[in-house]
Amino acid sequence: MNCVSRRRFIAGSISVVGSGLALGALGAIAGCTNGKSTLPKDLQLVQRFPQVLVPGNLRLPVSLATSSGVLSTTGDFKFPETLSAKIVDLSTDKVITENISAQLHKVNMPIPYYPFRTTISAVGNYAIVVDGGPSEGTAFSVLPRDQVD
Repeated sequence: MNCVSRRRFIAGSISVVGSGLALGALGAIAGCTNGKSTLPKDLQLVQRFPQVLVPGNLRLPVSLATSSGVLSTTGDFKFPETLSAKIVDLSTDKVITENISAQLHKVNMPIPYYPFRTTISAVGNYAIVVDGGPSEGTAFSVLPRDQVD
């Protein structure tokens, strides 16, 4: 497995782990323009999946956050119906998967999420980077199956 510096990995995954969620560092978010949601550069992602995964078909749900907390359906923010993203190999900075998209899931839940799906067959350190979101995305590791409980 290619090595990634601890600093590089942490930059993509600054988080507080609790209740199975890894919360990204929280940034500010703008309102709506012409009825469409805007995602400023400093938006952060909330991982709703473990940071350590195994190779195969992966489900990578993420929510959106601001400096005041995770965005919910009770606020004024207009969530985009679809988000697009890419998966980046952090050891090479190469995009390994482009143009994956996820539909907003918000029915009967206060904190909506976008469930991205992709296949990663190689172990390594990766980031999911949402179009219009933070350039570092949110990091996660794919480890050999026998190394994960």
